[in-house]
Amino acid sequence: MPAAHHKKETHAPVTFPLPEDKIPFVTLSEADVNAYRKLAKGVISSTLEQEIKYRYRDQLLLDPHEWKFVKSKERMRVYKRIATSDNMVPMVLGVGFIEGTLEDALYGLHHKTTDEMRTTSQYINKHILDTAVLQNFELGTDEDPFRYLGLKWRVAETPGGHLIKNRDVCNLERMGIDTDSQGIRYGFQLLKSVEAPGFEPFPESIMVRAQMMLCCIFRQVTPNVVAFYSKGVFNLCGNLAEFMAFNTCADMVLSISKVVDCAAAKRLTTMVINQQRNKSQTPHKSQPQHSRSVRLLGSAGRDVFKSTRCALCTRKPSIMSSPCRPCKICMTPVCNKCYVKTYVLAKPQKLRIVCCKNCIMKSREFPVDPRDPYPLLHVDDEDRTEVSASNYDL
Repeated sequence: MPAAHHKKETHAPVTFPLPEDKIPFVTLSEADVNAYRKLAKGVISSTLEQEIKYRYRDQLLLDPHEWKFVKSKERMRVYKRIATSDNMVPMVLGVGFIEGTLEDALYGLHHKTTDEMRTTSQYINKHILDTAVLQNFELGTDEDPFRYLGLKWRVAETPGGHLIKNRDVCNLERMGIDTDSQGIRYGFQLLKSVEAPGFEPFPESIMVRAQMMLCCIFRQVTPNVVAFYSKGVFNLCGNLAEFMAFNTCADMVLSISKVVDCAAAKRLTTMVINQQRNKSQTPHKSQPQHSRSVRLLGSAGRDVFKSTRCALCTRKPSIMSSPCRPCKICMTPVCNKCYVKTYVLAKPQKLRIVCCKNCIMKSREFPVDPRDPYPLLHVDDEDRTEVSASNYDL
């Protein structure tokens, strides 16, 4: 008999982000959710013990025979565990410092909807292709607004282009602020791979489902500096060279250095929204709320203040220098030495605005609650900007 020929199964390519109707809403029993709470508590407690040992007993020193440096970014460093046997699980350790506050760090990491997660992920990790919130179980309390428990999905781009399949993960996420046995506050975030009923892995011809666990501990060590400690176990599965696997894991850990920038973008976006809300409520406003307002956030006003002094330093721009430009939050004229261009949350693309240094300072003290709908600026294809926020009343 002639040999049977098996046709290789092919699958249609997947484009990101996935349409909303392709993302399942995962439901779990209360018993399953309680089991997840217990699992998360155990991992976080164990990591906290190791963080306390590293910070206080080991005096921030690592054993060079146990940990090997992989890479660093800003004030953060990542190490890999030196394997002494073939059955040791690959592990990475991240340590360092982030400028900001404990609340900044958690606010930058916090997202409770797919839309928010997709928008904020682009500010933190450029290798993330798509994300989704599969289910929220806890969304904070008055005592701890950052308290969170839920299931999430991420797709990460792997090095090697089309030669190496991208990886996706389904994670249990636990986050919050607590106090240790000495009464000292700390923040935590846990990401741990779990099964997501109804969200089966894609065929391996499209992407490979990885397994991982990453637990981070944050502590306020000075008024403007947060100490960071994390331990992670990664199994990226498939045929991925060890050095590429560790580099990919290290990049994921180091991306946490951007969480304070993301928190700042959220705050500034909220301040822009509040400014627009107040303007729309004035009795003699000159424009309707949904008029062509990309000028307000973009290039308009560039020449308006040529003869005006800077509101901060009081200098008047010379003929050869750049004119004063309006801060997009307080709308006062500022010279190029007294403003910065900073990102705010916007769709479908990133948006940078002119912001005076005074408003930048005010934004650091701006009160936030992660349980509120996240702020967002919508920019349409015709460069029309409407200021809104998920469920904000404008």
